[in-house]
Amino acid sequence: MEQKLLADFSLCAQTLGALFYYDPSDARVNKLIDLFTTSEWLAEWPFTPGL
Repeated sequence: MEQKLLADFSLCAQTLGALFYYDPSDARVNKLIDLFTTSEWLAEWPFTPGL
């Protein structure tokens, strides 16, 4: 279980880190920004909202 938690945390950190590191107009984050402007990402996010 601990390995899955670490992998999930790593995914979240990398995703959010890219959003804060790069300029919003940077092509490297366009897909992430598009994804987060919908609610579809909630189905794949590894942590339950509200925890």
